[in-house]
Order: sequence, then C-alpha cells, then structure tokens
Amino acid sequence: MAVEASPFGVNTYSYMYAMSAVDCLRHLMKEGYRSFELMMFPGHLWPSELSKPERLALRRLVDAEEITISGLNQPNMDLNLTGATPEMRAYTLALMRGGLELAADLGAPALIIGPGKPNGLLSLPRETTLSWFHDGLATLNAVGKRLGVQLLVENMPMSILPRAANLMTALAEHGDDGIGIAYDIANAAFLQEDLAESLELLKPRLKAVHLSDTRADVPEHRAFDTPHGIVPLETLARSITDLDLGSVLVFEIISTNPDADLKQSAAALTRRL
Repeated sequence: MAVEASPFGVNTYSYMYAMSAVDCLRHLMKEGYRSFELMMFPGHLWPSELSKPERLALRRLVDAEEITISGLNQPNMDLNLTGATPEMRAYTLALMRGGLELAADLGAPALIIGPGKPNGLLSLPRETTLSWFHDGLATLNAVGKRLGVQLLVENMPMSILPRAANLMTALAEHGDDGIGIAYDIANAAFLQEDLAESLELLKPRLKAVHLSDTRADVPEHRAFDTPHGIVPLETLARSITDLDLGSVLVFEIISTNPDADLKQSAAALTRRL
C-alpha cells in the first residue's frame, strides 16, 4: 500500500550518524516524505567525500523520484564565521564555499549557515564580530549568486545574532535583499521570543521554518506534544495559516526514534492547522 505523502519537509539531522544521504532519502521516501533538507556531515553528505559522478548520481535519484532537496544545512557547531582567529574564519569560509558548490551540483536552491559564535566569557566588541559577519557573508553571497544558490542565515541561541530582530537588523545593514533566513522555532522558544511577532517580522526573508519543540531549561529539538515542551502550537499554527508558510516548513527533530517522533509531530501540528 502506498504511503500518503507528507506536506512537510524533513531535515536529516537525526539520521546523519547512521545513514548516508542516499540511504536516508530512500528510507524517508518510504515514510512518505518528499521534501528534504540534507545535513552536511562526514559519512552522510560531505563535499570532499563526494566525487563528481557520485554527485551526479544523487542528482539523478532526486530527479527520477521527483523529490525535492530544499536546501543543505551546515554543521555549525564545528564552524565559526566570526571566530577571532583568521584561520578559523578562512577554514569556515572554505567549507561553506564547498557547501554552496555541492548544493548547486544537487540542484538545492539554498545553503543554511550560522552567523558565527561569540566567546561566552569575554565577547569581542559587537562592531568587530559584525564586520567579520558582513565580510564573510559578502564572500559567500558572491559565490552563491554565481552558482544560483541562496544563502539562508539561521537563528541560534549560542550565536552572535540569536533573535529574529538581530537577524533582520544585521541583514538590513548588509544591504542585500536576496539573503534569506531560516527560522528555528525551538531556538526561538528557548529564548522566549514571541513566535507570532517574529514570524511576521521575518516574512520578507523567510525561506525555511525549522519545526521542533524544546524544554525551557535545556535547548532541544524534540517532538511536539511531549511533556515539558514549550512551543505554543496553537500560536504557531495560526501564524503558519495567516502568513501562508506551508511551503517552507521543515521538521528538524533530533531524536533517537525519529521516524515515530516525526509522525507524532506532524500529527500534532496538523490537528491545529
């Protein structure tokens, strides 16, 4: 019996240690998903591990199955676009450039990046880290435009731009309307952001909405409708409907039982839409 197609996209975070991207796509297609945001990680999907023929084979799979790769997502805990050392910034830019090239080869329209992380004990002046952010963004955006891949910057609690307003202000200062935003609902809820206000503010640049829940005391990406979750699902569902966000919704559940947690989360959100 055919599995009913899910209207939601799925990020492959929970599967990246256990499966290659190809195996993961085949598995998730059997679960009914048709749109995927692929995590970049060695052994799963990593630019230096994929030859040109392997990239073409993955692209042919996507085309043959008529599925969508909505974007690639960087392993941002390992990278720092605004690191204090020039070597870290150069290393980060090189890997992100490789991500842009891989996205282009796979026909993915976007690469999601983190804005960079501060030193939690003694942060550098904001003007300094923002200047590095803008420099890095300019370098990557030039490559992205040449390749036809859009940059999306994501909100992260540990980053230099953790909130919706921070992202919008920094990107307005950068001055390129073509750079988008990936908004992580769990990250926002952990920082006690007003989701309705933030989603409305971000709408002009919003290209991906990462869906998951979190506890108030520990940042997580757990399933919806679990104990201690704090994301207001009714508010989220109302914003999705009012702002017509259906095409940018991606579940990013980090779980040891992702198949079941994805189904539970999709059912929980669908009941409220």
